[in-house]
Amino acid sequence: MTIRQEGINAARFLTFGCFKRKYLFRYHHLADLFVEHLDRWRSEEKIQLWAFVVMINPIHLLVFAPEVDIRKSLKKLKARTGREALTWLQIQDKPTYDSLEVLDHRNVVHRFWQTGGGHDRPINTEKDLVARMKYIHNNPKQNDLIEVPEDYRWSSARFWKISEQVPLRMDIPYWWKE
Repeated sequence: MTIRQEGINAARFLTFGCFKRKYLFRYHHLADLFVEHLDRWRSEEKIQLWAFVVMINPIHLLVFAPEVDIRKSLKKLKARTGREALTWLQIQDKPTYDSLEVLDHRNVVHRFWQTGGGHDRPINTEKDLVARMKYIHNNPKQNDLIEVPEDYRWSSARFWKISEQVPLRMDIPYWWKE
């Protein structure tokens, strides 16, 4: 089955990571913060969130955004999360905060996110969608963080396995059949 494509971008597999590939989401507080901002972002931007996982680094999202320029929209999510995360790191882990320092046009700044847009791949078929969902959900297991994908706290695997909407609810694709 071909997935209906509309607008600037529609179904997308997005991957992006932390500055210098640091494992910043090893802090549960920062992973929770990202999930909170992810939920607000998808509501404000009218983006359907089909699957996600917040690894210690990187993050993978599967979204449907037919009316949204996903690159511009993703910048908003990353800017909000990055500002709050850097403030938290400055207080809670000053050495890590200092390691995120960079000289930008003669000004010292701190970066939370890797520069650039990350990876943005269109999803055009149901087969590709299912493969990406499996990849997202199995990522914590492949990285030896858990035994069973549904046990990973910062993932949509539990929703798709047992319909539990924790840590946040997923949108179900309009064409999905169980």
